[in-house]
Amino acid sequence: LQGGDYHVFPDGRLVITGTHALYDSIRGFVGLYNLIWITADGRLDTTRVHRRGNGDLSKMRELPDGKFIIGGGLTEFEGHPVGNIIRVHPDGALDTTFQTNASWFYPAFYHPLADGKVICTGDVVFSGSDDTLHVFRLLPDGSLDPTFNNHLAMWRTTDMDGIAGVSSITPLGSDRYIVTGGFDRVEGQFRGGIAVIDTAGYLLDEPLGEVGCGTFWNGFYNIGLIVGIVSDPQSGYYIFGSYHGYNDGTTNDVYQRMVSRLYGLDVGVEEEPVQAGAILSLAPNPATDLIRVNFPTGAGAVNNLEVLDITGQLVLSARPTGQSAVLNVADLRSGVYFVRLITAGAVYPASRFEVLPH
Repeated sequence: LQGGDYHVFPDGRLVITGTHALYDSIRGFVGLYNLIWITADGRLDTTRVHRRGNGDLSKMRELPDGKFIIGGGLTEFEGHPVGNIIRVHPDGALDTTFQTNASWFYPAFYHPLADGKVICTGDVVFSGSDDTLHVFRLLPDGSLDPTFNNHLAMWRTTDMDGIAGVSSITPLGSDRYIVTGGFDRVEGQFRGGIAVIDTAGYLLDEPLGEVGCGTFWNGFYNIGLIVGIVSDPQSGYYIFGSYHGYNDGTTNDVYQRMVSRLYGLDVGVEEEPVQAGAILSLAPNPATDLIRVNFPTGAGAVNNLEVLDITGQLVLSARPTGQSAVLNVADLRSGVYFVRLITAGAVYPASRFEVLPH
């Protein structure tokens, strides 16, 4: 009935959010369900317990321990009272040690941290407050982290509703984050869909100042949105979204559209020095079915290996235990993808690879 988000397991299975009508009377799964399991060949997984609440679930993200954080609009899940952000165990059962009082949430992105905290983006209202939060950090028990600037002022001046959702957050080194979205003001300063904050959630003027994308009339309203940003092996960045023009603080290039490349200090994005051996080694590249990923020396404990498509959507993930991993990309459509390594201490620059037609 209503689509949501999905997570792909290394063996090809999927777990999907949304609102789905099931008719499995033999196993007792009849009615609307919000968290369902699909086999690698696309059938309803009859070995799993499908879950439901009294609303809907949408954006989800696997956490380093295998649990999932999920946002949506519901007050009850599997018979338990919940807020609009929940955490479930790997089998989908509710983790009752996590509880939020989010009364309204339009989720966009989650960034798990090594200490169990999670930075969330989107639009959220917590019970007892009229303030709409766009970037906030949750403690492991689900409560707001008081040491983080959860009330970063962000808005959009190009239309009447002023909604300024944040669509992505990307680490920039070890002490900063790049945030992107549909905003054009942060703390009263111009930021056209892209800004940099520190690890406590406060706006920074460097390496990105008053820069960003332009807007255009799409036939219904003015829009200027940077959906996300991905790095490339040469320490440059690609932004993508819905916009006309990009102002880097020196030049306003009115011909930029949909995808733009940022590099060096000319556009304010600082080039990160890449240590020897820091880039992931991929072979074969291009690939048709299997691709081996060798990790850089000294990577330490690996939490996750993620494959992103050109839009930044997570399409495949693995939790390897050694210093390399073999990914099965046979089910991916032909095209360009990026793979990135997440450890307890860092997110390594994404490496580009191509899947050939097969």
